[in-house]
Amino acid sequence: MTNNGTLNPNPTPTFVTLPGLVGQVTQVAAGDAHSLVVTSSGQLYGFGLNQNGELGSATNNGTGNPNPTPTFVTLPGRVGQVTQIAAGSNHSLAVTSRGQLYAFGDNQYGQLGSATNSGTANPNPTPRLVSLGAGTTIASVARGPEALHSLIVLAPPPVLSRLGQAHAVWRAGIGGVRLTPAQRRVPIGTHFSFTLNTPATVRLAFARRLAGRLVRGRCVPGTRANRTRRSCIRTVSAGPIILDEATGPNSVAFTGRLGPARRLPPGNYTVTVTAFASQLTTAAQTLRFAIARG
Repeated sequence: MTNNGTLNPNPTPTFVTLPGLVGQVTQVAAGDAHSLVVTSSGQLYGFGLNQNGELGSATNNGTGNPNPTPTFVTLPGRVGQVTQIAAGSNHSLAVTSRGQLYAFGDNQYGQLGSATNSGTANPNPTPRLVSLGAGTTIASVARGPEALHSLIVLAPPPVLSRLGQAHAVWRAGIGGVRLTPAQRRVPIGTHFSFTLNTPATVRLAFARRLAGRLVRGRCVPGTRANRTRRSCIRTVSAGPIILDEATGPNSVAFTGRLGPARRLPPGNYTVTVTAFASQLTTAAQTLRFAIARG
């Protein structure tokens, strides 16, 4: 609060307290009269002038009153953590780990990437997701305290490659079961491996492969009534696992557990793997494996 609301200088550096801080400060962006800070946990704070809504809040919005206390900025519909920030003259930009771009503040020159209050001096205090079309992921945004425009760099679409597994036949390793020597030679669990060209959310969808009978072009469960029909293999969804993975090689340990109370029983399975970032999804890739008893 020292010399807040005055033109008196503050030549001595002063420690800034961020209420509710989690993690360390990783980035700072300075606009014409406002400041943004992002932490290692993805928290976004703003303080300073909020005349145009550049702090992403309604506090003193539309006035020349100062906002000396750093305030947490909420991004509606945010997916992932805030990873990048930029401050223009009177507007602010934030990018999330999933490639979303949010903008708030002055939009007189369309620098928020929307038509809302464009060409006017009306403030835009609520952060809004900038729409750049299906499949677009933001890699970075430009910075500059005097800027009345915004620049972005697009991230490449997610590419999932080198999909593999450590073992095509394995067992879950449940205790309390007596195993034969042959069963003991079967490894416990497996690892699914893949490489990503960009951070992405990866979905592993498991389906059980079961014997059935072909009836009217459909593979259905076998019964006494259809036992003379041609045999077939049907797949029954067993559930997915969804993970956030990093750029480069990734390895996911799997022992058959889909959740605290869900475990795949012994049998034959397929796992379909897809990766998605923003609105773009990779082509599905499939592996087969078997879970042995024991």
